[in-house]
Amino acid sequence: MPVRRLDDGTVLAECRHCPWTMPGAFPAEIELYVSAHRDQHRAAPAAVLLSTPGEGHESAAAVPVHRFRAVWPVDDPQAAPSELLTQAAADLDAVAGRHALAVTHAGPPRLMPGRAVPGSGGAALVVVIDALVQRLRDVATADEAAAAPRAARARAAAG
Repeated sequence: MPVRRLDDGTVLAECRHCPWTMPGAFPAEIELYVSAHRDQHRAAPAAVLLSTPGEGHESAAAVPVHRFRAVWPVDDPQAAPSELLTQAAADLDAVAGRHALAVTHAGPPRLMPGRAVPGSGGAALVVVIDALVQRLRDVATADEAAAAPRAARARAAAG
């Protein structure tokens, strides 16, 4: 997905397959969003979950997307790495839910030294998953905003 620098010094990513765009101050700022959008096309070519309103997405309400990092300390150094990664991936939605967040895209779980990860609580080894999330309140507001025009059209059609 091309990211180009604009005349004002900011950058803009533009999807070649749909009208999705993502502005940013510099490329690294939007890198996770761009990769999430690319992955969504790979998973389901017709599905574009992170979109901005525009041509082809008129009915989509814009919902802010945020970065979220979940960290699990490894208590059992004898546990199999694949088991730790699988458990963290299965727990991600619950962790995000406790923060009133909904996961829209999750990166792969990784084992990292605890000293390199803020929030590790002194653990020698941690599992980390970086994800894109939406606040549940924002999702509910967007759903209400999208439903309002449909309800108005239904009332108008009913007479």
